Amino acid sequence: MDQASSIPAQTQVTDLYPKLSELDLLLGVQRSYAPWAYFYPPKSFNLRRKSPFSFSRVLPSITSEDEEEDRALLENIETTTKKKKKEKKILQKCMKQLHTINEWLGHIIGRIGQLLQG
Repeated sequence: MDQASSIPAQTQVTDLYPKLSELDLLLGVQRSYAPWAYFYPPKSFNLRRKSPFSFSRVLPSITSEDEEEDRALLENIETTTKKKKKEKKILQKCMKQLHTINEWLGHIIGRIGQLLQG
């Protein structure tokens, strides 16, 4: 179970354009086109095979256990110069931000799941 996040997600095709249901076609109801955004998507947007939300982590190769080990290892590194201390603080802030982004991504994926359920 602890390695479940390393299993690749199944291929998912996302259809962004709404389709008329059979009942709408039968009754002759026409829907007005409501754009999702008032700007065009990037040129390579339709060529993407996976959603950016198909993984629950920003870097799927780094598991939460690895992240904790790396934080502990970074904490135990002793620095003597100001430059090394500054680099250590930068790395600690980067690890903290990575953890925060992973939490946000988990929340977004949860909300997408709720939306798809109905």
